[in-house]
Amino acid sequence: MMRSLVLVAALWALAGCGSDGGGQTGSARLLNLLLDGAALDFCLSGKTVTRSTSYPEVTAHVPLPPGNVVVAIAAAGGSCDEPLATVRLDADRSRDWSLVATGAASGENGWPEVALVALADDFARPPSGLVRARAFLADPEAGVLDLGRVIPGAGTARLFLDLRFGAVAAASPDPGFSAATGYASLPPVTGPDTAFGAFRHGSDRQLVAVAGPQFEPDHVYSIYPIGAAVTGQPPAELLVCDDTFASTAQPAGCRAWPAVPVR
Repeated sequence: MMRSLVLVAALWALAGCGSDGGGQTGSARLLNLLLDGAALDFCLSGKTVTRSTSYPEVTAHVPLPPGNVVVAIAAAGGSCDEPLATVRLDADRSRDWSLVATGAASGENGWPEVALVALADDFARPPSGLVRARAFLADPEAGVLDLGRVIPGAGTARLFLDLRFGAVAAASPDPGFSAATGYASLPPVTGPDTAFGAFRHGSDRQLVAVAGPQFEPDHVYSIYPIGAAVTGQPPAELLVCDDTFASTAQPAGCRAWPAVPVR
């Protein structure tokens, strides 16, 4: 069933992204996080602009024409006239978007139907020495989460709070957190033993542990808890995309890190 979902997580007064993906009329990229693994074609004004994006891949940004434009996703090899989901974007200004495909085309396991969520990108560099990051929950089985860094011998440092399926985090300890876009400026995390966790929102109960992600200073990241935490297929993972140089010329560099249940 086709579903139109317009989630415009931005205020037009905000500046455009720092990559060269925007140009004068903006751009959009597709991130396929469909739980059933269905590959997707990316459609713009009824025409296919990228083909067969697999789970959990992201495309480079595609330039948008000026004015209001309808973008859509269709089953790989299918017709843009039979979209799985659509969203209307206002491309009158230099604005860049990430279009996140969530849910499942198959309707398995009671998963939500396919939706296309539009997130406003802000790839401007963070304050010197910090990281700019946002978090978006794509796992419908996870419940409401907080994300944090696990520091051996020192407890945890929460990074993002109140993550709900199909949306960016609602809060962060960062006093400059943007509720409109979900971005926070945070300390970098590097080294051989980095560890993170997903926690039940508002509690100390850790649900999963994630070892290894690196967050370099002066870089921009998007963080996506993906998969299905309860049924286990696809496995729960933390997808981390380095958006620092994402543009129309190249996609973000993304890596999925296993999320190991904490018993």
